[in-house]
Amino acid sequence: LSNELFYEIFGYLDIYDVYEAFSKVNTRFENLLNDPVLPIRISLSFISKSRFEHYNTNIIIPFQYRITLLHLSNPLIIERLFSPISILLKFIRLENLLLRNIESKYFEELLIHLISLPFLYSLIVSCTDNVQNKNVFYHQIFRLPVLKYCKLSLAGNSQSSPLTMATTEFSPIEYFIINQLYAFLSYT
Repeated sequence: LSNELFYEIFGYLDIYDVYEAFSKVNTRFENLLNDPVLPIRISLSFISKSRFEHYNTNIIIPFQYRITLLHLSNPLIIERLFSPISILLKFIRLENLLLRNIESKYFEELLIHLISLPFLYSLIVSCTDNVQNKNVFYHQIFRLPVLKYCKLSLAGNSQSSPLTMATTEFSPIEYFIINQLYAFLSYT
């Protein structure tokens, strides 16, 4: 079978299981798994702390420059993975980032670094706590250079101040899904 076919098959499986099953089979599989062309997609929705530590040490850290999708929903794992927060800059091929159950203060810190990710075109975030000023998030998101899709679930006051009018800034966002429209009424 061709390498491309194996890459396609690997895309349907959890990368951790792929490495566990195929990394020691033979030289060909070892080379396939270590080939920088192979994109790595990681979804850690429900995972124990001990399994995450093993996953982080053996998959995420050594291959962070190959990760194209990252889906995290445990606040402790999010904080552990991005500690220090500047580690996010090493995810240079990251295209899709899904963060569920993140604290708004931590997301605000992450947003500052997301602008440095050259391929991030999809961002889905749901914050667990009330967000006082959602406009801070909106302004940072509009500055992401290649973001095409963004879905935000931000709890909090629905009467936050209107978003200031952008005059010279351009955003490539094509789909922007939010759970509040009040801040955008000034644009209509």
